[in-house]
Amino acid sequence: MKKILHVVNDEKFIKNAIKVFLESSDDHHDVALIGKKKKTKHLDKMSITFINPILLTPFFRIALLDQYDAFIFHGLKGFKFNLLKKISKKKPIIWIGYGYDYYSLFNSQRKDFYLPETLKIIQDKGISTVDYKRLFRNFFEPSIDSKIKLLKKINFFNPVIYEEYYIFNKALGNIIPT
Repeated sequence: MKKILHVVNDEKFIKNAIKVFLESSDDHHDVALIGKKKKTKHLDKMSITFINPILLTPFFRIALLDQYDAFIFHGLKGFKFNLLKKISKKKPIIWIGYGYDYYSLFNSQRKDFYLPETLKIIQDKGISTVDYKRLFRNFFEPSIDSKIKLLKKINFFNPVIYEEYYIFNKALGNIIPT
């Protein structure tokens, strides 16, 4: 039996996804949240580990990571990149993308990644395609270039929409295996 760690943003919205993994394999699944330890009510039957963001700085080693055979990132943004950096290259890593996490990695205008129909609607409505959040990025996150290098550790990438895999991977130079 393999031991798998699911790295999630919060315990509220991940309950059904974890349930699918539990029902589809005999493997042992744990959940990790980055942040302060707090009471949880949605994943009460799961083993939940809280990882202090300070431990994600380069000065600390996280022994907990050695206990797991594989890692599944439900979204990959912010401090999760710092955690990804600490995982051995020998361990399988799966990234389930949600859109908010991978579109911010593109170094060009967002409009370059819209399909023609969507781009027409945006232009007709006068909606801005500037990524303002990128302008005010958190100082503790790795740079975009560092994040892209870290993505080479990913063994499997599964975005929300099938076609986005090809758009994303092509934009990054086909660094994630198919």
